[in-house]
Amino acid sequence: MGVHISFVRSLKMDRWKTKELKQMELGGNKNAKAFYEENFMYKDGKPDHEAPLHSRYKLELAAKAEAAIREEIQARMGQMPQGAPAQPVRQPAAAAQAIGGLQTDIFQ
Repeated sequence: MGVHISFVRSLKMDRWKTKELKQMELGGNKNAKAFYEENFMYKDGKPDHEAPLHSRYKLELAAKAEAAIREEIQARMGQMPQGAPAQPVRQPAAAAQAIGGLQTDIFQ
């Protein structure tokens, strides 16, 4: 079985991307099986991974994962404190010049 059908990740040895984690959370075997059954995507009693709807399942799952990630980010941003905007950082020469401690032109 090739990676176009099955993709294996280790929980301890691999790094998971946020999108991959969300796809596993939203997809998984139970949801995939339900999709295949609802769309009659079986061949010889097994899921038909070459069925045209297989790519639709993958696309829908990716879209759901992206939407869920966006919602989580927006929810977190809504929880951020609404304080004053951060002050811009002065450049070292400008800051020193402002307090009179740095001469920027050595020929003066």
